[in-house]
Amino acid sequence: MKNDPLLSVCDLCVSFETEHGRMVAVDGVSFDLNQGDVLGIVGESGCGKTVTALSLLRLVPSPPSNIERGKILLNGSDLLQFSENEMSAVRGNDISIIFQEPMTSLNPVYQVGSQIRESLVLHQNLKRKEAWEKTIDLLDMVGISDAAEFAQNYPHQLSGGMRQRVMIAIALACNPKILIADEPTTALDVTIQAQIFELLRGLQEKLKMAVILITHDLGVVAEFVDNVMVMYAGRTIEYGPVDVIFSSPRHPYTQGLLSSIPNINRDVEELFVIPGVVPNANEMPSGCSFHPRCKYVRDACLHQIPSLIELSPEHGAACILAEGEFL
Repeated sequence: MKNDPLLSVCDLCVSFETEHGRMVAVDGVSFDLNQGDVLGIVGESGCGKTVTALSLLRLVPSPPSNIERGKILLNGSDLLQFSENEMSAVRGNDISIIFQEPMTSLNPVYQVGSQIRESLVLHQNLKRKEAWEKTIDLLDMVGISDAAEFAQNYPHQLSGGMRQRVMIAIALACNPKILIADEPTTALDVTIQAQIFELLRGLQEKLKMAVILITHDLGVVAEFVDNVMVMYAGRTIEYGPVDVIFSSPRHPYTQGLLSSIPNINRDVEELFVIPGVVPNANEMPSGCSFHPRCKYVRDACLHQIPSLIELSPEHGAACILAEGEFL
């Protein structure tokens, strides 16, 4: 008998009230996450990836945001029904998040060790001495040498890679069941990016955490995740195991993303690009939201919002041509 998923998101819809009216940022997103699995959420900027992640922890400000419908089930309990105090207990303890830019996430006037210790005192009810000892252990775990001395530094004294290691230490301080990594290497150079992802991979395997990785880097997705969810204009347009998505993508947008990956063995003068841009939420086209950019567009695409077609028990795509041969 298959175990119930650790996290189950069902038909999540998140909108924002703006001066231009209601805008839907996340529209009917559903996925499951099992213990120890790594889910990659990919798509261009503006596709709804970060709003989806923040909504899991109810960190999107309300107003102007509104979670209109859906369920976020953590071990069977709907987080959307939790009080703010109950959610405070979930954040950090059950689900932690690493944000894109560590410099804006760390408090500039406190030493980094104090910021890690604070989360341990608040969430784990440790005495200050115990919390400090665990702070040193956490810094050592994320690969920082001379951790006791390092903990006395302020954020501005650290490199981007070191600040991100501190953010990882804070995120792991309370042994969460789920770690959300929201483009954790955006502001870092390529060498440091590789180190951070190698660190995350090792910690995930060691601690048996489930991870939701939000990224633009399909190379990282290929190496790090088990399953992939591709988002476009707030909707899930394809999902499946990572090897299936890379070998047999069935949505034109997924194919475009994969074709955009540079390949040193491919003899071409120019990199492939998907024409156009992600539509604004207040200017969403009718029918399939990808049709203005799709080379396979049909008349039906202009009027019909495609449902996810189940191609196998683990693989689905939201395209009327998903079951055909249009490659």
